[in-house]
Amino acid sequence: EMNIVNSVLIGNSQEAFELIKNHQLQFPNRRLDEFDLAKIELNLISGDFNEANYKEPLYKKLAIVYNCLLFSKIEDAVENYRWFLNNEWKSYKGWRFIEYLPLHLKLSMGKIEMARQLLIEKNKKGRSHYLDDFFYLRIYLQEKNNEKAQESFNQLIGNINHFGALNRLAFEIQFAKEIKLDDFLLLSQNVKKQNQWNN
Repeated sequence: EMNIVNSVLIGNSQEAFELIKNHQLQFPNRRLDEFDLAKIELNLISGDFNEANYKEPLYKKLAIVYNCLLFSKIEDAVENYRWFLNNEWKSYKGWRFIEYLPLHLKLSMGKIEMARQLLIEKNKKGRSHYLDDFFYLRIYLQEKNNEKAQESFNQLIGNINHFGALNRLAFEIQFAKEIKLDDFLLLSQNVKKQNQWNN
């Protein structure tokens, strides 16, 4: 089951659905709804942000906020995010996705220091994650701190490659409207140059 959870978190839909299928064949008496959350999250990662396709209020709201972020409707995203502040959701497996919403919102509004504090508090609570470097990257790019941005990018890409989480990164990147293609091209070129020097 941990393999299924991991596949969902890294965005490997094909592997996750295959693992769920095999698990259900191995344990036919297990309740099917045990895998419902995993399937829902896989649908979200795949880009299904149509609230009508979700029954649970939490996932309806999550789809709405993601859709607002995708189309840069930040005020609407903030308004709908308030639902998470007024409802108990941390018992859901989806909390690892939800906890990044305020970071997306703050950075989309250019509130860099507030985003930085959220990451610091997250770390103090023992919830550090390799995706945190993506949000530090966004912070440093907005601050035009190229050296720190490159450091965060190098660390991020190293972990993404290690964990096979490229699909998860692609999912998060689509909400970072302030990042331009040129930013990623330059950062990637610098990584290649550094690798050439090391070789």
